[in-house]
Amino acid sequence: VEPLSQEGKNLAHTLQKYYNDFLTSKAAEMTKDNGCKNFCITGGVGLNCTGNGYLANSGLVENIFIQPASSDSGTSLGAAILGGMQEGSFFQSNFEHAYWGSYYSDEQIEKALSESELQFEHTNDIAKIVAQLLNENKIVCNFQGRSEIGPRALGNRSILANPCLESNLDRVNKIKGREHWRPLAPSILEEDYFDVVDTKHHSPYMLMACQVTEQYKEKIPAVVHVDGSCRPQTVYKSTNEIYHKIILEFKKITGIPVVLNTSFNMYYEPIVNTPENAISSFVELGADYLSIGNFIASRK
Repeated sequence: VEPLSQEGKNLAHTLQKYYNDFLTSKAAEMTKDNGCKNFCITGGVGLNCTGNGYLANSGLVENIFIQPASSDSGTSLGAAILGGMQEGSFFQSNFEHAYWGSYYSDEQIEKALSESELQFEHTNDIAKIVAQLLNENKIVCNFQGRSEIGPRALGNRSILANPCLESNLDRVNKIKGREHWRPLAPSILEEDYFDVVDTKHHSPYMLMACQVTEQYKEKIPAVVHVDGSCRPQTVYKSTNEIYHKIILEFKKITGIPVVLNTSFNMYYEPIVNTPENAISSFVELGADYLSIGNFIASRK
């Protein structure tokens, strides 16, 4: 079946509906058996954002945790826990964020920039500069802090754009070489999250789909899918101060507590990890600016 034929679309829709129904029926059985309404989801289906959102808003769930690396890559987490248990050093973690990857100092970043053909300058307030650039409708590649685990870019290895202009959906997809119909995600300040999306649960790992509220559908068209839904990310100051400040500064300028966020990579490559990855991908992508550590860079 050709995926984008009407038959393919019908099949995909039917499979999703059956999965949603299966997921909620199993959840209902489990809550009936033990009375617990706290859910944890992992494994490959944990990346099914539509199903996760359907369960979260079914009325069966009080709290939900979706493991952000819910694919084969998540086996590394299990291996680490198992190794820790075998060594007698198992520790309990609240798992409040997904920023467990590589980190690079400003010295390492400056060295990589100096060896590139980019022009760059140091700044003491990178968040404010990025917010101003987004307001000017510039597309900014953002490389900050530790890289995220899992398939979702959560602000530290992300391409950012202004969500208020519908044309930015097509613009960013073209830059990344993606199909024009593929949606892009909104990153939303934690304090404004429930004003923007119609759901009862936060989504720190961008793994739940939900509807955008009526008051915001026209305000952020670049991140609203054709059915009025989105795949949001809750951004907490406590776990990502720089990214939270970028969105907060953007809100101060525009009144909108949201930025468009997609992964920082070409479609045929993994998400960037090192400063060298970031520089080479930025050049190939053709975005406007690179925010990397405390430096802002552009092509000469």
